[in-house]
Amino acid sequence: MHFYYDLDYWEMYDLEKDPMEMNNIYDDVAYKEVQEEIHKRLEELRVQYDDSDELNELNLNRYLEAKNLTR
Repeated sequence: MHFYYDLDYWEMYDLEKDPMEMNNIYDDVAYKEVQEEIHKRLEELRVQYDDSDELNELNLNRYLEAKNLTR
């Protein structure tokens, strides 16, 4: 998981060993290859669905304006 908006935070869980998602293994070196593969796949999906950081920013700003919130 990656939280895009006001946080830049990643989470990754081994659902077989940790089905309750209690132990974030994102920074665990034992899962480095898995992390790299997930990042690669995420970038492929972002291209496939025309997603981008700029689009995320635009949508976040629209949402905040609609809610009369500011960052």
